[in-house]
Amino acid sequence: MRDLLVGFYSWRVSYSTDTEFWSEPAHFAVLSFLSAEADMAEIPAVLTIRQPYPNPTTGLAHFDLGLSQSGRVSLTAYDLLGRRVANIADEPMAAGWRIVDWNTAAVSNGVYVVRLESGGAAVTTKVVVVR
Repeated sequence: MRDLLVGFYSWRVSYSTDTEFWSEPAHFAVLSFLSAEADMAEIPAVLTIRQPYPNPTTGLAHFDLGLSQSGRVSLTAYDLLGRRVANIADEPMAAGWRIVDWNTAAVSNGVYVVRLESGGAAVTTKVVVVR
């Protein structure tokens, strides 16, 4: 998507059975573009964890972590009974935005609370695992 410029676009889908068919054109407009790379280059003012994606997830969940300072980072998943089910990350990281992945293959279907801790601060988010 980053290669699209501000403007108006159309698209159609081709499909075939015995003969080739085209769908009716669909239209969309790109009115502005926020660069994810530019956003990820900034150092956040406070410790931040964005909503994981995809959510719900069937396997790998991605977490965007905003670290306001360098230091040890702990990212831990808990079930709804408060039991720790995964240590996703526990390592030193530089200040800025980081992407951390969690392979959810070892946990059951359900809702999990993911806690990010660094520099004496903590924030949480939820992720839903479905199979």
